[in-house]
Amino acid sequence: MNRLGVVSSYVGFILTVIGLVVGFYNLPTGDGEKIGFWLGLVPAGFVLLLVGVATTQLTKK
Repeated sequence: MNRLGVVSSYVGFILTVIGLVVGFYNLPTGDGEKIGFWLGLVPAGFVLLLVGVATTQLTKK
């Protein structure tokens, strides 16, 4: 369970960072679908990060 939490934390962090960087990079283009998709990854990544941290804290090593 601990390993799953660590992997979930890393994936969540990567999704959040990629979503922010690519979403704000595409902001000047004005393409709402592209921007919405990439910025929509940010909440999903944050939830994965939160679940991963909680999982690693609640499991015994």
